[in-house]
Amino acid sequence: MKTENLNVVIFVSRNKDNNNVENFKQRKESFLTNKTLDDETIVRRFNNFVNDGVDGEMSRLYVSVNARDKVKSQKALMHHLLDNEVKLETIEGLAVRFAMKATAAEKKKLFDFDVDNQEAVIEFVDDLVSRGLTYEEVHVNKTPNGYAVVADRGVDMRVLVDMQPDNHHKKDKGPWKWTKGEVTYKHDGFLYVSCSRKGE
Repeated sequence: MKTENLNVVIFVSRNKDNNNVENFKQRKESFLTNKTLDDETIVRRFNNFVNDGVDGEMSRLYVSVNARDKVKSQKALMHHLLDNEVKLETIEGLAVRFAMKATAAEKKKLFDFDVDNQEAVIEFVDDLVSRGLTYEEVHVNKTPNGYAVVADRGVDMRVLVDMQPDNHHKKDKGPWKWTKGEVTYKHDGFLYVSCSRKGE
């Protein structure tokens, strides 16, 4: 039986974006959807989240880089509900939690470039392509502090990131080296989509 996969969407308002905003408190909202992010119901829900903040508060929208397996997510949630007493108002949060725990329906890889260096990103993409990907399989998204690079499938990451969670890019002798600090490999992470500040 063919089923639709789901994505996890997160709205978040964080301290790092709102240090100077008076009366600010961190907020977060997450849910599952099979709709595209430009669907009017998601756009309206994000706008409502933004407007629920205080004046000047910055909110961000993220989506799971990999869609979630709907059948496995549903089975995991059902088992939990059968075995545990839960508060009904927490169902949506539980659905998100078990969807993220379930096997992803895709195998995309996310690299977070926490520096606004376009030349470095281009070199990084070239490095991924040299490992067997095509340029069509690598996608670059601009983020507030740099870039997110998404590979549609896995590659041999030995030397690329040396299998470290945090990696930094510097050019010294020979080819580009990705060492601790600048590039973060996020296995099955969340991709930045957009942000909005209340009152702007």
